[in-house]
Amino acid sequence: MNARPLAPEIRTRILAIAAVGILGTAIVAATGIGDDMQTRAIQATEDFHRIYVEGPATLHIHQGEEARVEVAAAHEHQDTVEVEVSDATLFIDVPAELEVEDVVVQVTTRQLTELYSAGPILVTGGKLRTDTLVVENRGSGDYRLASLDADELIIEARGAFHFEVDGRADRQVVEMAGAGAYEADGLESRTAEVRLKGAGSARVWATERLDVDIAGAGSVAYAGDPDVHRRIRGFGTVQKINQ
Repeated sequence: MNARPLAPEIRTRILAIAAVGILGTAIVAATGIGDDMQTRAIQATEDFHRIYVEGPATLHIHQGEEARVEVAAAHEHQDTVEVEVSDATLFIDVPAELEVEDVVVQVTTRQLTELYSAGPILVTGGKLRTDTLVVENRGSGDYRLASLDADELIIEARGAFHFEVDGRADRQVVEMAGAGAYEADGLESRTAEVRLKGAGSARVWATERLDVDIAGAGSVAYAGDPDVHRRIRGFGTVQKINQ
């Protein structure tokens, strides 16, 4: 890959977050989430285009002019969820003993370029426009991006990973290790590169060129009529989607 997500030292940094004087916060009533949850509205004092999540959470991403974060959680969990914006990066640290549905974070940013998650996570996104979006997943991740408009989408995932995306990306690069599933046959791309290790599966749409590298029992299905270049070690398969 020619672009890399957040450096490993950021993982160390998030463990020492003290969100004092960085973000203004207010507790407001939660709506449509759960009767026992409160929403903490956070006004960021600087823009961010990278998001780093440590621990289990549900993350809803929106694109807008004003950077904003809202954290919904039960009263007893609110103080345990730490949030900081630094170096154009939004850090969210959630205790590992919580469940994905225990913490719901609404994020609004002008542009998203990088998303890193370590731990169980559910991510949704509506209409998103960006030049390059890099997603790195470590753990159990479920991602659903309904309408992406990007020049480049880069995915690096390990573990029980599921990613659904529709829209357009001129180039998409996917590298997966494990038994993940990447469903992007609704994402129109000029070129696509897919590298699988293990028993993962990928569905892509490419109009000009598709490069596939499989080590193991992975499978790639593709839409479009690209030139297909494949390298398979093991019992992997590459096949065209019947349309």
